[in-house]
Amino acid sequence: LADAALARGLGLDGSRNLEARAQLAAFREALAARPDLVHLHTWHGWDFWIAGRMAHAARERGIPSIHHVHGNFDVIEPGWSRAKRAAFRRALTAPDRLVVLSESWKRWFAEHLDASRIEVLHNAVDTARFAPVQRERGDALRVLFVGTRDAELKGAYDLLAALPEIVVTATREARDV
Repeated sequence: LADAALARGLGLDGSRNLEARAQLAAFREALAARPDLVHLHTWHGWDFWIAGRMAHAARERGIPSIHHVHGNFDVIEPGWSRAKRAAFRRALTAPDRLVVLSESWKRWFAEHLDASRIEVLHNAVDTARFAPVQRERGDALRVLFVGTRDAELKGAYDLLAALPEIVVTATREARDV
């Protein structure tokens, strides 16, 4: 299945995938082993659309599935045609459960799917490893931002705009120590 997972899509979101037939054939072959559960993990691009078809294939064989989604559906969906929105709703109804990253996403997806089928699983952060550290007066403030191609959507510009206030606040707090 991994060999068939290379993305070779057409369209802005890759929803017309050139390898879909091979991917679905490999997936159906994997279903012949009768797994107890199918876990699909996708974003808003080509893999979301193929995962909907995979969830349908699992359902046809009586195998439960979970679809864990990432992406920017709430941003891109308003620009979709009625036909694509209908396909989106069909893809959402295929898995037994949909897993999303936040309560706000659950509310958004609940506009398209029964909320009782949606679970929230927040991205995990090891708070012991990434806990705030005490800084010594005069220590340089170091900030690392990791995001994707869409810097605006991921908040990179918000972070840059907030840096002057962060520096002022950090300086004030250092003086109060």
